[in-house]
Amino acid sequence: MNHIQPFIVGDYLFVELLSSTRPFFVHRVVDLSEREFSYFKSFKNVQPEYLANPVFSTDLAHEASTLRALHNPAVPQFYDYGVVNGQAYLVYRYVWGKSVLQILRELKRHQKMLSDAYAVHIASEVARILAKAHSMHTKVFPEGVVHYNLSPRNILISYSGQVNIVSFGHRGPRIARENLEELDFRNLSYLSPEQVSGTDLSFKSDIFTLGSILYEMLTGAPPFLEKAPDKVIHRISRCSFSAASSINPIVPRELDRLLSRCLTAYTNDRFPSAAELARELDDYMLHHYPEFRSGKITRLMKSLFNDEIVADIRFFKDLGENIMHRDKSLIQGIARRMFDEIQEGRRRTGDDTMGIEAAQLGLKANRQHTRPAAASPAPAPLAAPASTASPGRKRKPAKPDPSLREPVTISKTFEAIGREGVNHTPRQDPFFENEDKNLIGPPLDADSVRPRPVTREHPVAELVRSPADLTPTTADAPSTMADAHPQIHAKSPSRPHPKARKATGAMLPDPTEPPRLIVSGVSEVIEPTGDDSGPMPAIMRNTAVAPPEYPTRGQTEFVDARDQRNALIGTEIGEYAITGILGWGGMGTVYEAVSTTIGKEVAIKVLDPAYCDDPMMAQRFLAEAKAVNSIRNPNIIDIYSFGIFDEKYHYFVMEKLNGTTLGNYLQLNKTVSFAVGAEILTQVFSAVTAAHGKGIIHRDLKPDNIYLEKRPLMDNYVKILDFGIAKFNIAGSKTAAVKTGTPMGTPQYMSPEQCTGEGVTEASDIYTLGVIVFEMFTGHLPFKKNSYLEMLLAHLREPPRLPSSLVQMDPELENLILWALQKDPEKRPHTVRELAEPLLAYLQGKL
Repeated sequence: MNHIQPFIVGDYLFVELLSSTRPFFVHRVVDLSEREFSYFKSFKNVQPEYLANPVFSTDLAHEASTLRALHNPAVPQFYDYGVVNGQAYLVYRYVWGKSVLQILRELKRHQKMLSDAYAVHIASEVARILAKAHSMHTKVFPEGVVHYNLSPRNILISYSGQVNIVSFGHRGPRIARENLEELDFRNLSYLSPEQVSGTDLSFKSDIFTLGSILYEMLTGAPPFLEKAPDKVIHRISRCSFSAASSINPIVPRELDRLLSRCLTAYTNDRFPSAAELARELDDYMLHHYPEFRSGKITRLMKSLFNDEIVADIRFFKDLGENIMHRDKSLIQGIARRMFDEIQEGRRRTGDDTMGIEAAQLGLKANRQHTRPAAASPAPAPLAAPASTASPGRKRKPAKPDPSLREPVTISKTFEAIGREGVNHTPRQDPFFENEDKNLIGPPLDADSVRPRPVTREHPVAELVRSPADLTPTTADAPSTMADAHPQIHAKSPSRPHPKARKATGAMLPDPTEPPRLIVSGVSEVIEPTGDDSGPMPAIMRNTAVAPPEYPTRGQTEFVDARDQRNALIGTEIGEYAITGILGWGGMGTVYEAVSTTIGKEVAIKVLDPAYCDDPMMAQRFLAEAKAVNSIRNPNIIDIYSFGIFDEKYHYFVMEKLNGTTLGNYLQLNKTVSFAVGAEILTQVFSAVTAAHGKGIIHRDLKPDNIYLEKRPLMDNYVKILDFGIAKFNIAGSKTAAVKTGTPMGTPQYMSPEQCTGEGVTEASDIYTLGVIVFEMFTGHLPFKKNSYLEMLLAHLREPPRLPSSLVQMDPELENLILWALQKDPEKRPHTVRELAEPLLAYLQGKL
């Protein structure tokens, strides 16, 4: 809570700053024009420093019109909209509860996570709300109402367990190169690929975003987490993420598959509607958790936020006692209304241990609430509790005499809102919130303190340490939840071993402070997944960069990466000591390392341990190192050594690069100039020609595998990366490490013969180079498709779009690009040099 010194604006008493996310302030207010208090309202207005831009006021008006049109009890009801002295404001019903973001942070503070049951239940409720909005077709919204700005911050769960969505109609962030650093990290991380690329939008953007939110609820981190906004955008556009089960091992593969249907760049591969996604989530709950009810959400909210609920009610009790104002009687009734609402929720869930006694708050017992719970009427929605007059209250006039109100003018009002917002807003980094810094810290290592999920055998989330650090305890954990209850509240977390290093982002509870969680709510934070076979493995959160490869169907995209990645940090391989993680992909992890003798920084690629026992995978991995080492081209990444350590880890050491990829460059700039294009392509053609000269076909050329470094004599020095799926034809014999008959590569850049999985030759790389050149000079791909299969079929059957239909282009350049994109390999340039000479000559002639 962020209560403020109350102040009055017109008919509204401002009592709490709810959000200061740019460019708006949102406050909780009390409507003083009511005869008696019914419910709180939210007051939203543009922050003073953004008033000069009329776009934000227009956005607020659009949000107001959207709320007017929506009639959904799970969407806060529109109350008022107005413009005073050019300053717009919006008032809507307040939801008394917490956002999903706040819930996740509070759970993390207690070293806990949501179980799949809670996460899926919340996601299914959100999907139902979205489905109803998407199906609402009116003259104003002919295609239905789409949120476009969904995030954990905009999903609110009331203390009574009802799921709500706010900010409907609030347009998503406008992405431009010049404003990237100003964009809000939280909202940016949940955008869909079509939103970050500026292509056509539809309701399926909401489905993608909901998939991202479900992913975070299951793993503790967003799927496209990065340290800079441009990198977040790039990863979203490529849909580069790790499987949820590789981060949280208790997530079933069934949910991995469901998430893959949400988090795909191809809109036609996503769920056809939010309603269909809701049905899929409901089926999961019926199959795995048939007894789950929303009352568990209510108990969870009260177990996590009981202290805040009490403090909130106490704040309004004290306010009613101390305020000197004409409407004091109205304000004095707020605490009783809040108390009655909580009591009603307690009776509805049957949770006798979670009630708040009137004596705690100095309130008198209300006789009308002494009847049994069975006789209680059906509860009203949380945001609109049933009207109950406080004892002895007198009805006041509908509108009090304006002369008796406090002398506050409208102009002073908005200045006060801005002043209060600035005074109560914590200082933040331009991109990350303070709480989000923990998400992008260095990875946990083997000695880190890690949270253990709650199970029946371990009813309290404890700190898991290495066996050497464990000390005997006087009593084992109780085996049943019923037996555990008497001990939970008294049990304090064990003090970590002095040698144990604190995990980045994990807040260790003070051993001298008892847990804040109420007894009956502890068991509801994380549930077992269906059996009682023993404690679950500890969850290791991966905080490093996720895989650079594009995850597509048909590839091995779900890689188990629980502890193996982080366990190698601090390990010495020869003269190099591993210091951190640079990234990971389908075959392994790339670490940063430093020479212990001369301090040279390198990158070390380690094959995933799951593949080390597979001779074919190990052969392909080492073949990549040998092949790249044999090319000896300055525009191909250098590999210094390779081998095996600890008798199981295959690795190779390569140069560490500092710069960006061509993919990132195109994401920010859309196209390249002729000068930049000539500089990059000269080096790319040279590198690919050298590889072909050694009998090596890359098969996965794409902008993401073309790295650009700034050097003294060259702004864009090229390094070709990732020969992991290359076809090797060294010394006259084909390696058996690459199977034929299976499509391999990135679908947007695959040649027709790659799509069929057979007959790959040097012409395949030439076709891919044609796709890259097409994208470099037009800002688009030759084919615009909405599913993986459609993309493969387009490469096989459809003619590419004409570059001149997308941008102004000379026929000479267009013909060269289309020459490389011929379906028949025999009709393409026979060598890279045959394409490079006329293309580079054209570009040089334009300089």
